Amino acid sequence: MAICLVRYNRKYLPAIVTLFNSTIQRVNRKDYSQAELNEWIQSNPDFDLWHETLTSSYCLLAMANSIINPNRN
Repeated sequence: MAICLVRYNRKYLPAIVTLFNSTIQRVNRKDYSQAELNEWIQSNPDFDLWHETLTSSYCLLAMANSIINPNRN
């Protein structure tokens, strides 16, 4: 699997938010109740705010074979 780093681009934003939400579900489920996870997960994310946050710093994405989240189902 080829891994490369790329600069953040808005076209990746939906995949980033999906990865964020799935990580919360998978990693944090042992430490938080489902109700707490539901509060943390962004079902209606503010993409403009995400974009502003990610462009306000030097943000790199790790891409595996041109995919941000190679483990998605």
